[in-house]
Amino acid sequence: MVRLKKNRDRLKNLTSKIDSFKIAKDSRRSRKASKIGYALRLSTEFASALIVGLVIGTALDKWFETKPLFIMIFIILGIATGLFNIFKSVRKIKTNHLHEKDSVDNSRK
Repeated sequence: MVRLKKNRDRLKNLTSKIDSFKIAKDSRRSRKASKIGYALRLSTEFASALIVGLVIGTALDKWFETKPLFIMIFIILGIATGLFNIFKSVRKIKTNHLHEKDSVDNSRK
């Protein structure tokens, strides 16, 4: 009976190790896919901020009949906003990555 109990404990331990390796493998796969997602997200955020600045600048230029003035101002504001959004997103991605790395390291111990 004692031997059977030891074998069950060893089997549970082995099963938990296998499960942790499967989780780590799946997280590596999802990280590769998520890197592409992050790149698309960042480029979309930048492009959308630039387009919004262009549209607002064009509308104001037509309204006030000042052809290049508001387009230039709002394109610059759109670029600044896009870069700010990118920096903010990268900071968030970096902290999430560090938390994931810490949790994977802790699960291996």
